[in-house]
Amino acid sequence: MLTSQDDIRPALRIREVTLGDPFIAATQNKISPLGDRTNSITDRIYQKYAIENWSESKLRTYIDMLHAFGFNSVQLYDQWQSYVCAGWGNDPRDWPEKVDALADYAHTKSMGTTLFIWGNAAFDHHNKTRHMHLCWNDPHERKILEQHWDHQSRHATHFDRIVTHWADPGGCNRNGCTIETAQHLHNQILKRFRAKNHAIESSFSLWMLHSREYGKWEGYEGPQSVLESGILPHDVMIAVHSSPDDGCSSRYGGFEINEVTEIAAAGRKVGVWAWYLADNEIAPSFIVRTKALHDYFSNVPADMYELIERHSLDSTSHGLNMHNLYVAGKLMRDPYADAQAVLREFIAGALGRENVENVQEVFFTIEALRKGFMGVPEGTVDAARRAHDLARGVLIPKGFSPAFPMIISPEELAGELTAQTEAITEFLVFREASADLERMTGQGASEARVNAAIANLPRVKTPSMWLTNLEYCAYLAGLDELKKALRRQQ
Repeated sequence: MLTSQDDIRPALRIREVTLGDPFIAATQNKISPLGDRTNSITDRIYQKYAIENWSESKLRTYIDMLHAFGFNSVQLYDQWQSYVCAGWGNDPRDWPEKVDALADYAHTKSMGTTLFIWGNAAFDHHNKTRHMHLCWNDPHERKILEQHWDHQSRHATHFDRIVTHWADPGGCNRNGCTIETAQHLHNQILKRFRAKNHAIESSFSLWMLHSREYGKWEGYEGPQSVLESGILPHDVMIAVHSSPDDGCSSRYGGFEINEVTEIAAAGRKVGVWAWYLADNEIAPSFIVRTKALHDYFSNVPADMYELIERHSLDSTSHGLNMHNLYVAGKLMRDPYADAQAVLREFIAGALGRENVENVQEVFFTIEALRKGFMGVPEGTVDAARRAHDLARGVLIPKGFSPAFPMIISPEELAGELTAQTEAITEFLVFREASADLERMTGQGASEARVNAAIANLPRVKTPSMWLTNLEYCAYLAGLDELKKALRRQQ
């Protein structure tokens, strides 16, 4: 399977995975296909796909898997999103302790550890409330920020590095706050951590600071706004904003080569904090990113790899994206490797060589159908049905043992492929029938006939144990829009 890490000089020295959350409880997330339809999320789904609900033993297996895939660092966070996306509401439960235990275990595998911190999007641990844009220059809000940072600094002895984020959520344009304020706040946070771990390092993230929608700091004009201010200590790494330029997530920007060059020329260490690269938190599902990962890493100029100190990427649909992590782990070491061949390696190692040809076709079909940033299926029913038939035919060889640690078993992975392709097929059958109904209405069908057709439209099953909420919620939204459109025509 994967080549020993000693066999080649990796293109990226520090290859990190950020263990995020599937945005399955984002009741106010208007840009997600799930919208406010979180009543479709069952306790079983929360237990299966939100890592906060996992046992420490299963979390350690996650670290083992990442290490086997070629990653040498893990990024964790103890933020309010962790609690919400676990189905806990505003209750941290035992997640802070699990974060420390997971970081400690990563160290036993010689992996680095990073703690992700929202700089001023804080959780008030006293009254268990969430805050998105706290102001340092407001005395009351300052107290909330300080207790939030004090809570975060309790993790200091378990981590090698912190990375602070200042937008999406975060930012403040009140009471004289500017981008310089954010830098001063980074120093405040770092001071608290170094009081408990003098060796801890830090990164200042530029994620979304350029965005008029998500960046709220006045005065940010680009990396020079940070490089030229003289506020951050010189040992603070600057992490640039990055996501794939594959035509579906360009709204979040791309890999800005000139920013890397500018930061390196200023004598700063450069990091890349990538999101929506190996996964998609706001449209959690079984997505295949083989082409996007290949295009992203193979198109980075070789000299950039010499300048980048560390590169992180996302993992949010836990158990559904092992294939993406496997491919990414290889490409971060060898950007010019054949990504499709690497995917075949994963399938052979996870499900047995007997299943490679059929499962590869299933993966390719999912990749082709779940396209666009949100991944709502588009394509033919025939292609989806064939993929579903192939998925149902996957048999794990008797006595088979995976070639690497897996956070779900081969049998569970085969079950996911079956469930996911079934949901895709159901949605495309519904969409095809909806188009037929609209044509029928346009041809003057009676109201009674139209209403009968609506009642008999194919349905997408309500999710109960599989994370197929993407198709289910898109189906509900599509049904609502169809009814509205038909009423307008009548």
